Amino acid sequence: MSRAIPQPDFGNVFLGADIPMLIERKPYMQTLRDFKDEHIIKVISGVRRCGKSTLLEMFADELQQTVSEGQIQFYNFEDLDVLSIGDYKQLYDHIKVKIIPGKMSHRPPA
Repeated sequence: MSRAIPQPDFGNVFLGADIPMLIERKPYMQTLRDFKDEHIIKVISGVRRCGKSTLLEMFADELQQTVSEGQIQFYNFEDLDVLSIGDYKQLYDHIKVKIIPGKMSHRPPA
């Protein structure tokens, strides 16, 4: 006698021919929205390849609807172009130059 194996509920999953599986993370997105304008550091941690960068890319896309593109800085530290910026001091200077005075700057780390 065989038993049916229960299928996990992945929530809202989008599948397409050339589109990788994307799982909508509503609670995490809502938390990012809730703290968007707070002057605190937001930390997103997790195991490798669990979707941290994807979550931040989705949030950056959403931010573009309400803030200017210049207010969003996104750095993926696995991108060789980002690594060519230099050490932490040069990266700090690179970020600082892009800040728009008087505007909230959203800098999601990758």
